[in-house]
Amino acid sequence: MVTPKVLCTDQELALMNRIARIFPGYHNILYCWHINKNVLANCKTRFSDVEWQEFMQRWNLVVSSTSVELFDAALGAFKETYAKSHPAAWNYVNNTWLPHKEKFAACFVDEFPHFGSASTSRVEGNHHIIKSYLRVSTLHLLTLTKRLGLMLVNQRVELNAAIEKQKQHMAHRFNHHCFKNLIYNVSDFTLGKLLGQLKLFEKGGHEEQPCTARFTKSWGLPCHHYIRGYLEIETLILLQDIHEQWLLDRNPLAPPSVTVAMPPHEPVSPRSSFVQKMMATLKQVLNNENPRTGSLIARLNQVLDTPDAQVQEPLVVVKKCDRPAGSKNKTNTTGDKSHFEYMEGRKCGVCGQSGHNSRTCPQK
Repeated sequence: MVTPKVLCTDQELALMNRIARIFPGYHNILYCWHINKNVLANCKTRFSDVEWQEFMQRWNLVVSSTSVELFDAALGAFKETYAKSHPAAWNYVNNTWLPHKEKFAACFVDEFPHFGSASTSRVEGNHHIIKSYLRVSTLHLLTLTKRLGLMLVNQRVELNAAIEKQKQHMAHRFNHHCFKNLIYNVSDFTLGKLLGQLKLFEKGGHEEQPCTARFTKSWGLPCHHYIRGYLEIETLILLQDIHEQWLLDRNPLAPPSVTVAMPPHEPVSPRSSFVQKMMATLKQVLNNENPRTGSLIARLNQVLDTPDAQVQEPLVVVKKCDRPAGSKNKTNTTGDKSHFEYMEGRKCGVCGQSGHNSRTCPQK
């Protein structure tokens, strides 16, 4: 069982209180994108376009402060600027979001390892995958359980196939001498993050900026200051310097290696013999480097191992009698707009800014 240490949510106070009660040792962080959209929906009407851009820049400076001292200084300047000139906007930010500053400000969030999981995008993506397996909302409970189980099996097979592929193949851009101990032992994403820190070191300027260890604490990887030390003494980055989150051999979902002793002369039925030959032929024909090959083999094994398994007929979508096919006056199939989308208004198709259309765009 994989136990999470960081939970990213929206500002659902009931959910946040329940997380603090049930998981007292875990970190609950808030998604900054949703925070900014709520600030837009509740404060934009009180500013002009130029003033709003300056307001958001000052607010983002507060959120992205890299130390508590910089956070206090940026917040003090923000309060001095807008507490009197725009009291409604300041009161909204001060009463709604600043009481939870430890859950979204960078100077607080980057003090513990979250490995970049600071958004709810993964949950939304998994929700889409679940809906693609269920397809309808009126399933029988047993069918629902089977489809969710199939989804988990397929995801596990594809994940293990991707990990095994990374143990055998490496992108050329990671071919650097200081990564010699890490190649085929850590994920490509990890090497990409380290390569980004190496490029920061090559750009220079690291002598003027003291190391705050924010990158190492939040990602569990050496920052460009550490990489500078490795290069100066001409040594390699060790696996001990990498958090076990990024090690390919620490995969908690890897299937256990179990050796089953088979009888020396077990009789094989004609059906089993045919299935074995067919599977061997499929493995030769299919590309083993394709990450979906393992998922396909697992599905075929599941069908073949269940004699009474029946293949479902494809769902036939019957068009309802509302508008004829090819009608230009079709109904709107998009979802309802969010509050911040109404506040932003329609945007120009040329420059992407709000307040005018493509016919009156000054850049046209």
